[in-house]
Amino acid sequence: MHVSFPPDFLFGVSNASGQVEDKLNDVWMQHADTGMVSCFKDIPFAEERLRFWTSPEIELDLAQELGVQIFRLSIDWGRLVQQKDSWDEEAARRYREILSMIRARGMKVMLTLFHHSVPRWFQDEGGWTNANSSIYFQQYSEKALLTFNDLVDFWLTLNEPVPWSFLSYCEGIFPPAKKGNWLNHRRALKNMSKAHRVFYQKAHSVFPEIKVSFAHHVGFHQGRGFCNHLLSRLSDKFLHWDFLKSVSDT
Repeated sequence: MHVSFPPDFLFGVSNASGQVEDKLNDVWMQHADTGMVSCFKDIPFAEERLRFWTSPEIELDLAQELGVQIFRLSIDWGRLVQQKDSWDEEAARRYREILSMIRARGMKVMLTLFHHSVPRWFQDEGGWTNANSSIYFQQYSEKALLTFNDLVDFWLTLNEPVPWSFLSYCEGIFPPAKKGNWLNHRRALKNMSKAHRVFYQKAHSVFPEIKVSFAHHVGFHQGRGFCNHLLSRLSDKFLHWDFLKSVSDT
């Protein structure tokens, strides 16, 4: 069977700072200290991850060899804003070097602002459940916009906010590992929705042609029998469509 794609369809690869960057003292490192991050348990020097901070060319060369057209990565909020109302210029320069390395290898850049890792001070204040969380994100994201936009082709505000929030506040698997709190889950999603919309509007006011979106998970829910079918409809609504509708105009 032959499958064709539109000429402007881009094939790419992706990573996230919390998964690949070394020299990162983030909430995932803190979470790993509790023994709840399985991939940290049986690997020597797991905290080095893939050394994407000190040796990004290893992964970037592999991506270039693969022949993809676009490389998606995240910048780490906690590395750039280690303390509230601060900005690490040295870290920003390093990120610019990495973004330049991607473009030098003939790939476009898709940059994610939040990929499941927040500053420790942000988490200590309640993370995305804090009423001020969208304001904190606005300060960080607008600074990132002005710092990196000349090297970025596509912007993503959030990576899969719904499953991240569910796993953080309902299942207790992701940091801050607060199990069984549906209210915090919904509160976090409301604040993330606001954060996305504010960034979208700001970005377009400064750079009218900018491309801004977010990464949304996709699943298929189907139950057997009347009750399970009803539950599948509810889960489909809450896990797939509610957040999309909240940002549908952006």
